[in-house]
Amino acid sequence: MKKVLLASVVALFLVSSINAQSYKPFKVGLGFLYAVPTGEGAGGGVGFYLEPKYNLNDKFDMGLLIESALLAQNITGATGSVSGVTSYSITGDYMLGSGKVRPFIGTGIGLYSLGSVDFDYGVAGTATAELGTKLGFSPRVGINLSHFQLALQYHVITGQVSGSNKSYLGIKIGVEFGGGLK
Repeated sequence: MKKVLLASVVALFLVSSINAQSYKPFKVGLGFLYAVPTGEGAGGGVGFYLEPKYNLNDKFDMGLLIESALLAQNITGATGSVSGVTSYSITGDYMLGSGKVRPFIGTGIGLYSLGSVDFDYGVAGTATAELGTKLGFSPRVGINLSHFQLALQYHVITGQVSGSNKSYLGIKIGVEFGGGLK
């Protein structure tokens, strides 16, 4: 039964990639993001991403998202928390149009490496650091304008590091190299 299921999945991918394509199969996305942390004391942050992708056909692509963000939370005077989040996710997108303007929806699942430093430079002057790796997923929506990309991606990170949730919304702007119309 497992062999039949595996053969069916492989056949489905082959059929979908054999269909005539109007778009080149490989592309690489590169860009910046503004991160909006969720939870108590949410602040803001910045980051960047790199995402090589393969177009299975004109509507679907799969990729590997490598993203890193620096988040600030609970900053009040001499106390606060600064976190670094790096994710490695397998992604998939469905394109809703064709041509130079292409809205899309997608998702990703992967590992999130987290580091957090909590500081209080009041009377005692203390700082603590904590590291961890968590599983997460990230639904997203966006639009490709020729080779430019605008997207919203919400990173849902399971578990907590340093006593707080590190999930965040990424507002992305970037460029894609390759993958355009043939």
